[in-house]
Amino acid sequence: MKALFSPRTLFLCGILGIICLSAACRAPAPTSTPVLPTANVPTPLPPAPTAPPLTEAPTAVLPTQAPPTATAVIPTQPPPTPTVAVPTNAPSPLPTNTTSSGVATPIKPPTPTSASGSAVVEPTVDRGPLTGLYIAGLRFEPDYPRRNDPVMFYATLVNRTGREQYYPVCAEIFRPDAKKSFGITNCDNLTIPVGTNEIFIGSWTGSGIKECIPVRARAVLREQGEGEVRWVFTTTNGGELWTDFQVCP
Repeated sequence: MKALFSPRTLFLCGILGIICLSAACRAPAPTSTPVLPTANVPTPLPPAPTAPPLTEAPTAVLPTQAPPTATAVIPTQPPPTPTVAVPTNAPSPLPTNTTSSGVATPIKPPTPTSASGSAVVEPTVDRGPLTGLYIAGLRFEPDYPRRNDPVMFYATLVNRTGREQYYPVCAEIFRPDAKKSFGITNCDNLTIPVGTNEIFIGSWTGSGIKECIPVRARAVLREQGEGEVRWVFTTTNGGELWTDFQVCP
């Protein structure tokens, strides 16, 4: 059986096929042309309607109102306040004790004492011989008393009795915080004029003093008789008046 194709023919066909395949590989690739997408153009809107021009608002005319007429109101005067009469014999406040230190403390009404130191009941109706008599000051001389030197006392007395009075007035000498005096002036009978006057009420001598000692004095009225009652002068407001000093050897 004869062959359909000779070897030479097959060889040539192979070469031709390689040539065609090589040409096909070398051919340029087809260039693709990009297709742009179609843009949707928006449909233009119709123009907005023009608003009509504004017109001025009508001006409201208010009716003219006449101002109200003020009526003067005359204030009514309140009735006068009745005056209450205060009785003149109203009880006075509790008196205070005024010392040389300037400290005022409430005290009881002064109680007279006898020479023995026992208390004497004061009359409840008046102040005995001291009714209308008061003391406003008490001083001494010399300023620095010494042992065995007489100390002079001067009392400023207030006489509201309306006439001169005659009583023995004395100065009692006390140690501080002592309830009983350890000395007294000569207690002469004195004239007490009407009004306010300074009167010499006697002298006292400190003897037997070995060192400086503090003492104090007050004015009294000695009522002569049994027990020799001593009435303590008080100020016009009811307080006691003391004078403090010192005696040295």
